[in-house]
Amino acid sequence: MWKEYLIKDVQVHNVRGVKIINASPHPINLGFEGEEEIVILPPSGFIVSATPHEEMVSEGELVTLVTTRFLGNKETKHAFKELRMITPRVIIISSIIAAQAYPGSVMAMVPCKGFERVPPAEKRMRHDKFTTF
Repeated sequence: MWKEYLIKDVQVHNVRGVKIINASPHPINLGFEGEEEIVILPPSGFIVSATPHEEMVSEGELVTLVTTRFLGNKETKHAFKELRMITPRVIIISSIIAAQAYPGSVMAMVPCKGFERVPPAEKRMRHDKFTTF
């Protein structure tokens, strides 16, 4: 729960002029298009999570089709407001699931060219391009 963290103590990284908060529970490798340099962002201390919610599309004799939406919670949404007051113009990054649960608040990462289909430990994500919902 976000109240366990002191919002003012959340780690913000400045990566080539872009303020980024890693709201995932693991380090993220940031790369730069056409360069070998890597910046490793440790978790910020502010973790966002989401709850899956299935909605029935159709139920057939052999298969059932559902749509899964990911839902955020009010406490985390409130924490975003506090974070933005303390650190305006910050990009909060996490998983694609978290980005779907908190549209416009959490951004999902985009891999660097050539790193789209590599194991997670070898991924390099862009510091300047993100997916939003």
